Amino acid sequence: MPEDRDYFQQNILPTVFQNGRWEGDFHFRHFKSFGAIAVHCNFFTIKNKQTQPIAIATVSRDITERFLRLEKERRSQLLEREQAARIQAETANRLKDEFLATLSHELRSPLTDCFSTRLSKCVSFLAPVSSTPGITSSNLEKRVVLQKLLVF
Repeated sequence: MPEDRDYFQQNILPTVFQNGRWEGDFHFRHFKSFGAIAVHCNFFTIKNKQTQPIAIATVSRDITERFLRLEKERRSQLLEREQAARIQAETANRLKDEFLATLSHELRSPLTDCFSTRLSKCVSFLAPVSSTPGITSSNLEKRVVLQKLLVF
């Protein structure tokens, strides 16, 4: 492949000349389709009788199937991690919503009595709060009005 040419010239060839061999995964170009073919290569030098390199040879194995299988496994693992993260995020979001709903309810309900007593003194159109214990109809009406004032 054109993008692999620089890697071949800058890394593989010097290693072959220095060590006599290089082994690893690489991409070749298919001459008819110009597509990439994943291969495992073993480059080595061929030497003459004086042990000087005269050529470079290669034994290459097509690893496209292995490459595709590994890519499929990697994608499957990514999908599983994404699904687990989504479930975790949805659970956290649901718990947050439940917490806020509970907090909102607890803040409104218990404090209504405290606020209703104060507000009833401040709002002039309401009669004073009855000093007798128990809920009277006028006291209940006042609390409903005050609850509406608190919520809205």
